[in-house]
Amino acid sequence: MTLPFTHDQFLEVFAAYNKSLWPGAVVLWLATAWAIILLVRHHVAAPRYIKWLLAAHWAWAAVAYHAAYFSKINIAAWLFSGMFLIEAGLLAAGNPLKFAADKSLRRRIGLG
Repeated sequence: MTLPFTHDQFLEVFAAYNKSLWPGAVVLWLATAWAIILLVRHHVAAPRYIKWLLAAHWAWAAVAYHAAYFSKINIAAWLFSGMFLIEAGLLAAGNPLKFAADKSLRRRIGLG
């Protein structure tokens, strides 16, 4: 399969994205760390917070990465952006997520 961009172009997109938008990524990382703390502490707000955080992550990827940067080297990025926005909307519109309280290997892998 031939891609519509070179390896160097792909890495240049990442470099431009990271150089321009790194503060936003750091904010999302910190918000994610907070979500993990809420989840581990079984905070009542954790499921709702995580739902909205996941929606924000998907929307960020749609707009900040796919539409703003990746679309410069791949026309299909517009499709990816739209699909990511749909997923963000579905997450935002849905019920809060449910997390099992068991100590199974499956849960530990998921948390990891």
